[in-house]
Amino acid sequence: MEQHAITTHYAILIGINAYPESPMRGCMRDVQQVRKIIEEMPNPVHIQMFTASPAEDSNLSPLAESPELWPTYDNVTSSVKKITSSAKPGDFVYIHYSGHGTTIKASGGSSIKSPGDLALVLLEVTDRTNMRYLRGLELAYLLRDMVEKGLTVTLVLDCCFSGSVVRKDSMVRCLSYDPQTDAAYPLDPSQSLSLEAEASRPAYRDVSLRPNWLVNPDGYTILTACGPTEVAKELVLNQNGERHGVLSYFLLRTFAKLGGVGGKQQHIYHHLCARFRETREKRKNEQNPMFYGNKNLCFFGRATPRIRSAPIPIIKKPDGSIQLEAGQAHGICDHDQFSVHPLGSAKEDSVSNRTLVIATVTQVRALTSTLKVLETKSVYVETGWMATALTYLSLRKFPVRLELGLPHPGDWTAALQERRSLDVSDSSNTILGRPISFYVAMDSDNGYEIRDETNQPVVHVPTTTSHQDGIKEKAQPQCEDIIKVFLTIRSTSFMSLELPELATSFEGDRTTKSRGRGHDGLSDDWAALNFRIRTNAR
Repeated sequence: MEQHAITTHYAILIGINAYPESPMRGCMRDVQQVRKIIEEMPNPVHIQMFTASPAEDSNLSPLAESPELWPTYDNVTSSVKKITSSAKPGDFVYIHYSGHGTTIKASGGSSIKSPGDLALVLLEVTDRTNMRYLRGLELAYLLRDMVEKGLTVTLVLDCCFSGSVVRKDSMVRCLSYDPQTDAAYPLDPSQSLSLEAEASRPAYRDVSLRPNWLVNPDGYTILTACGPTEVAKELVLNQNGERHGVLSYFLLRTFAKLGGVGGKQQHIYHHLCARFRETREKRKNEQNPMFYGNKNLCFFGRATPRIRSAPIPIIKKPDGSIQLEAGQAHGICDHDQFSVHPLGSAKEDSVSNRTLVIATVTQVRALTSTLKVLETKSVYVETGWMATALTYLSLRKFPVRLELGLPHPGDWTAALQERRSLDVSDSSNTILGRPISFYVAMDSDNGYEIRDETNQPVVHVPTTTSHQDGIKEKAQPQCEDIIKVFLTIRSTSFMSLELPELATSFEGDRTTKSRGRGHDGLSDDWAALNFRIRTNAR
């Protein structure tokens, strides 16, 4: 007897063209193409698609689709709740929305309508088609219920929430807030009280609710088509006038390069950033994708732990040069070397298991650098390829000294030979009087101890043995953290600078800062500031 495969993946796809105001042309095409590629996944996917296209005869029906497939508030929220009820912990949910967004303005004394609360513009169909808002905080509650059940949720929003929208632009996926639409469908009293209580909590006491459910999602990831002050537009693909949302279009092309839906979230996001930047330069479309949430999760599937480094996207410039989307602010130096490879291929097997394609940095600017491929034969590098660092020569600016008595000296020697980016010496060959940034020694508990330039302890690293025996928490009267803030005149990513978490303690009492400027003007201007925060136990 044939056994049916167990469903572990669920998708909700929402594409709305037939708005009563400012109708769109590419939203349905977005989700139709997403459905095609999802249906090719090896695991069975339960797909619920809600679309709205104009009916041929509006006297018979306001929309061409059957009522159960209309993207109404009730249909969409009911679908989310059904999946939450039927799915099992560990299952995956992908929600893709292509349509208009809006920003709900303040009204009366309601805290849930404080400035900046975002909403998806769904439909409400009776004898005619009306609009109805799905507020951001309502959506966050629905997603929270999924996360609390142990579901892994990916949300893609191909719309925008900018308040400064040219309403006559039929390419823009945003509508100005309409208080009459909002008032026509008020929250029911029980839901309103629940949202009011949540909004009054300290986490929601910002001028805008945007930084809470959107910028800091709890247990799920969000990919949006643009930043909060930008507009999301549609692309005209050919002479027939076919359109796609920019985010949906490049996301589909990304999956095509990966051979299907999946991949690490941060790698996909970096690839999308490169594609958006290339489009912005060619089409003058000021739009940057935004990513919120756990970047280490996999897109609509289980993560592959074999890829640990954070690759950096590449852009192929019109003059044929190769631009690395990282520069001085990211610690890149002249002569740094990178392995360059297509999206989805590990650095060990780049370019179809051939020899590694190595590129070196020939010019460093503030936020970008120029790469030159070190290949005797022709290698075609294109926008969207990724670069994985082989060296970080800027680390040589911080000499490290190993004290005598460290265990496993042979292992240390072998490891350092593989890491030529580091400037490490031991006490037997250190030049007298040479400044040292860090010392590494053993403490009385057989743990590694990192010391500062004055040879005072700053970090205690437990040994493997002490980890196995268990680490006892030490009562400390205070701790100090450093928040590093980068200010740049254009969007950039610093994910390549992130390191694994490590218990740290720093001494110091002042704010430090640095500032850089690119060779080509203010577009690459940046600054970095360190803020020390000391917490005292009471």
